[in-house]
Amino acid sequence: MDDTEVAIWNPSTREFKILPPSSVQRPTYPGLTCDFVHFDYGAFGFDSKTDDYKFILFVTLSFVGSECETSSGNEFVGFYPQNDILEVLVFNGSLGVITKTVERIDMSFDLWVMNGEVWTKQFSIESIPGIVRPLGFWENGEMFLLNTNYEVVLFDPSTQELKVLGMNTYLDHHQ
Repeated sequence: MDDTEVAIWNPSTREFKILPPSSVQRPTYPGLTCDFVHFDYGAFGFDSKTDDYKFILFVTLSFVGSECETSSGNEFVGFYPQNDILEVLVFNGSLGVITKTVERIDMSFDLWVMNGEVWTKQFSIESIPGIVRPLGFWENGEMFLLNTNYEVVLFDPSTQELKVLGMNTYLDHHQ
């Protein structure tokens, strides 16, 4: 096993299985260069609907070469990070950025998506107690979040509902 492989281990049977390699590739977007790919968090759990075990790997893509020119309303052309923390991700096949504002122990999130050459705000999430950071998006627009207990939480932006998935995460950084 090398440092790019992920394995699951059953301590009761002392067996492990190497999982298939990630299909994540360095995406290309106009004006941005993908600096590196981080495999940040892995979560393992049982899906009772499919009667199968699932492994979710959360990926952070780091881009360089962005600037900001403000436009009007909920649109802008780029970013100048000031007091916000930025995370680049893919949302519905488009380049997206989550801006996180940290005030004391509370954290709020805004999702911006690039449409053509313009950034458009998709939604804002006000402070959610116990949430540490966003992890990524599910196919239906629901958002994976990480809580203070390192559990994966599914958040529905349209209903503002949270669902703890019963999957703890393991933090290890790989490039």
